[in-house]
Amino acid sequence: MAKMFIGENFKTPLARISYAQGLGKVNDDGKYAVTLIFPNADLGPIKTAVANVVTNQWGEKGVERFKNGLIKNPIIAGDSKSARNKQSGDLNPGMGPDVSFIRPWSKQPIKCFGPDVLPMDAADVRSGWWGFGVLTPFAWH
Repeated sequence: MAKMFIGENFKTPLARISYAQGLGKVNDDGKYAVTLIFPNADLGPIKTAVANVVTNQWGEKGVERFKNGLIKNPIIAGDSKSARNKQSGDLNPGMGPDVSFIRPWSKQPIKCFGPDVLPMDAADVRSGWWGFGVLTPFAWH
C-alpha cells in the first residue's frame, strides 16, 4: 500500500456551497463531493493544511515540487479552466477572478449540521447556502 500522510482536521473560512447534491449522494467515482467557493476569503487555514501535508509527505523536495506545480494544489482559481463550463467555456455561476474554490470529497457519508449545530440530513443542504467545512487534508503517492 502507498504511503499516505493524513493531516489534522481544520475548519475552512466561510464558503458558498455549490453542487450540494453531492453531499448526500455518491457520484460516478463512488465519492460524496461538494464545491466550496471562497469569495475574497483568507485562505490561510487551507494553505497551512496543504503546506503541512506536502512537507510531511515529501519533505523539502515536495515543497519545491508544489511551488513548481508538480503537486496538485487543491485551491483552484475562480477564473481557471476548472471554473468553466466544458461545452461553452463560460464561467460557471458564482465563479470569477475574485473567488477561489476547492472540491473536497469523501468515501464516507458527509455529516452536515444546521445553524443550530444540530445534525441535519445532507440531502436537505442546498446549493447557494453559506457554511463552513471541516476538512481532513491528505496526500499519497
